[in-house]
Order: sequence, then C-alpha cells, then structure tokens
Amino acid sequence: MTPDRRYATMLGRLALILPLIAVGAGAWILTTTGSLPLPLVEPSASAALTPLPAPCELSASLDWSVLRNEQAQTPAARDALSRRFRLAGTFFAYGSGADDTRKAVLHDLQAAVQLIVGERDRMGDVEVVRILDDRVILRRGVEEAELWLGFSRADENAADAEDDAAVEGDAGENAFGGRKTGEHSWVFQRAALQKYYQEVLDDPERLVRIFDSMKAVRGTDRRINGYRLDILGEGEFYHAAGMRQGDVVRKVNGMNMTSRRRAEFFIGEFARNRANVFEMEIERGGQPVKLTYQVR
Repeated sequence: MTPDRRYATMLGRLALILPLIAVGAGAWILTTTGSLPLPLVEPSASAALTPLPAPCELSASLDWSVLRNEQAQTPAARDALSRRFRLAGTFFAYGSGADDTRKAVLHDLQAAVQLIVGERDRMGDVEVVRILDDRVILRRGVEEAELWLGFSRADENAADAEDDAAVEGDAGENAFGGRKTGEHSWVFQRAALQKYYQEVLDDPERLVRIFDSMKAVRGTDRRINGYRLDILGEGEFYHAAGMRQGDVVRKVNGMNMTSRRRAEFFIGEFARNRANVFEMEIERGGQPVKLTYQVR
C-alpha cells in the first residue's frame, strides 16, 4: 500500500473513532490554516446512500434534562410545547439530496421517547417548522414555540455549572473535558478536546495507534458494515468516551459507517462546527447500544 493510500485509510478511521476530537479541533484548524485537514467529498448522485429516517425513535433511557435549565422561565405563549419537548442538538444529514438538510434530536417528554426529525416532519399534531444550529421552531395550530439549546442562551445557562445534575457515581469532568450525564450520554468541553487533538497531531506515533485501533468489519458480501475497536493506544480517551474493547461502530447520527467517503463527510461537518450533537450506534456483546454526546 502506498503512503498516500495508507494515509487516506487512516483518515477514514479517525473520523469513525474520534468525532469528539474533530469537533473540538474545528475552530483551531480553520483559524490557523484557513482550511480543513482533509478534502471533503461531495455525495455522488449515483452513490447508493441510505437516507436518514425521519422521524426515527431513539432510546428513551437517554437523559437530556441536564442539557437545559429545567427551572428556566418560559413565556406563557409557548408554555405547552416548551414543557413537552426538549432540544438535544442539531446536525446536517448525509445523502439527503439537498445541500443543507438539517436534522434535530428532540426529547418528547409526554411520549417518553427521543426522535430524530427534519423540517416539515410531524409528531402527531405538532409540526417541525424550522431547524437552526441552536434552536428549533415547532408549531401546533396557531401556537409556535422556539426550543433552544440549553448552552446557547445566557438566560438559560447562567447557572449551568451549578445546576447540571451529576450521574450517581460519576467522578465529574474527565481529562478530556467530558462528563457523563446519563447511562450512555456525555457532555464534552470544546477547549479540552482542542488541547488533546493538538497533542495527538504533534505525535505521529500516537496518531497511527489511534488509526490502527479500528478494524473494518465486513459482511458476507465483503462490504464494510462497521468498524471494530481493538485498542492499540489512547485507551484513556476511549474509556472517557464510553467505548470498550470489541465495540463495533455501525452508525453515526443515523449514517451507516460503510465507507471512507462517509467518514470524510462526518469529520468535515464536525470540524466546520456544523453539528453540536452526535449519536454513535454501536454493537456491544451482540446488543445495540447508542452513545450520545454534546459538545459545548
């Protein structure tokens, strides 16, 4: 394998296993170089891509309440919808056929489920009118409500550090700026991820160990249908992100991890800071598990 091909393969693996690092490094990369560290490949019209289902139900066990100030005053005109729904985050879909198709992760408190939704999707009598990077506009009849990310409005996060509820047994923030907020959910600080990313970039041997820790998993048709974690280095980071030896990464934000092109798209979106939440669907011990992250 030529050095160029090996490097391209390693970049694809990095996108799968270090989405958090990519998000944290986005601002630093663009500021210092004016460009992203790898070429973004536009989805081909002829490529067989799997569109995100909309809406699709997520695990009800994830706890998003810590990402907002639940006691915040809500204007009376939008009380009902604001009490029912919570916004976990937004991201751009892949392979949708449109340049800017943004999706949102919503927690429906009334139905006790979490949903990935797009604009014009309906949840019963509630319509998703608009999805922006830090808020979602919902409508029911003549009533409209804006749901904001808890960390994007000063009036909702002034006492964020004091009000966030810690998970029982959680030791607090780890060395990578992450804190566990649910059984399979975390909040990470961007500055800490930036620092770690720079350290890894400055040490090529560490970078190679990270790349080589992800092994392609192929189906009976020999096509890649995931990547298995075989930790060869940076185990502390994997542990901080809730990953374990043998985990198989199947999807990220609903996108099947089946090719390097998809990995490139994913890391590019996060490096551009065009997403503030992601969900990694993995297989652990033969069972599906969703690991969900926000970056502040």
